[in-house]
Amino acid sequence: MPADANSLAIAARAGNLLLKAGLPIATLPCAVAQMCLETGWFSNPGYDTYNNYSGIKYTTTTDDNGNRVQKNAVPAGGNPDNGVYGKGGGDYAKFNTPLDWAIDLVRILNDDGAANISDPTEYATQLKSEGYFQGPLTTYAATLSSIIDNHLADILPTG
Repeated sequence: MPADANSLAIAARAGNLLLKAGLPIATLPCAVAQMCLETGWFSNPGYDTYNNYSGIKYTTTTDDNGNRVQKNAVPAGGNPDNGVYGKGGGDYAKFNTPLDWAIDLVRILNDDGAANISDPTEYATQLKSEGYFQGPLTTYAATLSSIIDNHLADILPTG
């Protein structure tokens, strides 16, 4: 789905939330471009229904004692203990507010070492090293750059 006025407005709103949550302004274009790419320009209404602008998935991990520990937000429409992770078995996280989503995304980007990267190629390289995507690095990085240059440069704040 190509960018339109509505998806650009959503991207700008998401960017402002990420800044409020503490994402460095230099990283903002890369993070918002990633959201535009991964969500098909917010074509999935989950951003509104679940306050999940970027499609964060619910995950769990195991602690040192073998106990299951929640890593991301409570799953949409489900209970992490019964394995129901939303409509159709999807495992997208549900957040109480859009700011809760932004805070969690900034936490994830910090944990994964991408929160302070402003270059799209370096950002994509870090995402790939963390398993965010399987496709070719050069294609992903070029797409992020294109989204930033052609769509986001005029709508996101700069610092």
